[in-house]
Amino acid sequence: MASYYVCPLGMVLASVVPSAVKHQTGAKSIEFVRLSPGAAQREDVSLKPAARRAWERVLELKTAETPVAISSLVAHVEAKSTRPIRELIEAGLLIVERQDRIEAKAMPSLGTLGTETIPALTDAQRGIVEGIGAGLDRFGVHLLRGVTGSGKTEVYLRLLERVLAAGRNAIVLVPEIALTPQTAGRFTRRFPGGIVAVLHSGLTAAQRHREWSRASSGEARVVVGARSAIFAPLANLGLIVVDEEHDSSYKQDQLPRYNARDVAIKRGHLAGCPVVLGSATPSLESWANAAAGRSTLWELPARVVGALPPVMIVDMR
Repeated sequence: MASYYVCPLGMVLASVVPSAVKHQTGAKSIEFVRLSPGAAQREDVSLKPAARRAWERVLELKTAETPVAISSLVAHVEAKSTRPIRELIEAGLLIVERQDRIEAKAMPSLGTLGTETIPALTDAQRGIVEGIGAGLDRFGVHLLRGVTGSGKTEVYLRLLERVLAAGRNAIVLVPEIALTPQTAGRFTRRFPGGIVAVLHSGLTAAQRHREWSRASSGEARVVVGARSAIFAPLANLGLIVVDEEHDSSYKQDQLPRYNARDVAIKRGHLAGCPVVLGSATPSLESWANAAAGRSTLWELPARVVGALPPVMIVDMR
């Protein structure tokens, strides 16, 4: 990417890893404690009165099964400080465990969540899903041309179902930040369980760090976002979707100046997974590539809900 776009490698790497991740924004290490093996049966430990009272309360919590945060334990034993708990740790009665967490505000609402009614596919949609689905195990570029309302998003969702069932992950790009909640909401309703992450510059630094970490750890398997989401740290990619691939918003106007659509194609090639470019009005270069046989053209010429709305030319003179 650095050589293709004639940009310093450092700038490329900086764009791949968000500054929130580099600075660990919102990251906190929380201490938990649990009982040491055999600690409940030990009678040879000399403890100060405050620590002895704390120990008696600790035994009531059954912390051997579930680790308890030190801050919560202090409140439970009604101690004035962490000193009694620290004494139990020093005596070998409790074991300390540290868990890293990223504290961030709740994500903006993605709309009403719940079970989504899955619509039946049209014959055209079914043919495209079967055609692209037959090549999910290898790289290929697919240009999906469909008029507004023709059901391109449903095609994406059906392909994602197959990708996730095969144990692979996916990236879905949308051109505008404003479209991300709408798209992410639909994908979240179809794929509940917290496996959809959202990445775009409209999030706070801590939110970006949390979503990036969810993708990196494997907790999230689908990343929905604007152009920077193409760099999401998802392993085992099985599909990349670029919706409205013609949109100029995919072009970064600051260094490194790149087109996220083209980067998506390159990443798909490196990952060995198909790339689906969707649009009602494909870009000239994508149309030319399809005409030259470098990509496969699929078309949805009709709206799912019915005929196209009437168009009239209004003479304003």
